[in-house]
Amino acid sequence: MLDQRAINSCKLLAEVLVDAIPGGAMFWLVEGNTVTWTKSSEKFGIQIVKTGDQLDERYSSIRAMKERTLLLNQSIKRSKQGERLIMSTLPYVDEYDQVQGAFNMAWPRIHPVIAAFGNFAPILAEMYHDGALLYISDLKKVVMRQASSRFDLQSFQLGQNREEDEAARQALSSQSPVILEMGEEKYGVPVTVANYPLFDEENKDEIVAILGIITPKKTAVELRQIAADLEKGLLEISAAVQQLTASAADIHTNEKVQNDKIREVAAHTEEIRGIMALIRKIADATNMLGFNAAIEATRAGKQGNGFGVVAEEIRKLSEQTRSTIPQIQRLTDSIQEKVNQINLKSMNSLQSSQGQAAATEEVTAGIQEISAMAEELNRIALLL
Repeated sequence: MLDQRAINSCKLLAEVLVDAIPGGAMFWLVEGNTVTWTKSSEKFGIQIVKTGDQLDERYSSIRAMKERTLLLNQSIKRSKQGERLIMSTLPYVDEYDQVQGAFNMAWPRIHPVIAAFGNFAPILAEMYHDGALLYISDLKKVVMRQASSRFDLQSFQLGQNREEDEAARQALSSQSPVILEMGEEKYGVPVTVANYPLFDEENKDEIVAILGIITPKKTAVELRQIAADLEKGLLEISAAVQQLTASAADIHTNEKVQNDKIREVAAHTEEIRGIMALIRKIADATNMLGFNAAIEATRAGKQGNGFGVVAEEIRKLSEQTRSTIPQIQRLTDSIQEKVNQINLKSMNSLQSSQGQAAATEEVTAGIQEISAMAEELNRIALLL
């Protein structure tokens, strides 16, 4: 226990330490059961007692004085003081060893992550490609925040209530990290909110705060839009290619039919050649018959004059027929030549249509592969 003569020295020391302790502190002196002196820093922000308060046994000062016991580094839960505190009470005695009062001190009990927030948060916020907003919630409100130069939410400020926040609610109920996707209706831009519960250093089942990180989904949204546009464009191209494929198939079918017809014409031309050969034979035979008839008519004299006229007409007809055969031959040869040319072009066209159909099928397969990649791109964007 302290000597009463050291109290003034303790007060002087408190004047120095009160603003040097991280998070601030409060010192107070109890004489008997009355608070006679207090000293606290501005950043401490908690009025545990005030000068003139009369204390009872609910206070550690009275218990320590009664039990003549030092109460050092007691952990005070948030539910009692609004903040987690560490409190120490040192009773002091007079020259007769009688307890006269107690010297008290209290300071915030800060979680290590919260204590280091000011050091790591500015660095971590700038490490995200599109920036980030980091914050600490005391389970009720935002008590610390750090935005990056590339991203900030003006609607998300210190003191903002977080009790109704879905991410915080899930993190508290599950006692595990939670990551949620949120649309632009909440903050004006689509974001990802990650909440990590911070547990009491002594009681691992008690959550004392939440570390939150809010990151914009700008890149992911743009990527999803690109993927959607790509998929839409590919669907339109695929539809056009399918129409082209159908047209190519029709062209190929028509070209094949045309090629078959050309082959038929070529076959008919050959048949005409055969018929011309037969006509030539008939013409030769008719000419010979007319020649023989003319000889017989000469032998018959006057009685054969009429028959001679007929024989002459038969020979003329035979000669006309024979003279027509070369013309037909020339026309047939010309037709055959044209048919051969058309057939060659038809074969080339048929092969081209076959190649076009094959190429179209390859294009269709390629588009299907790209469409699959666009779907995968969209899936990956959802994970960002």
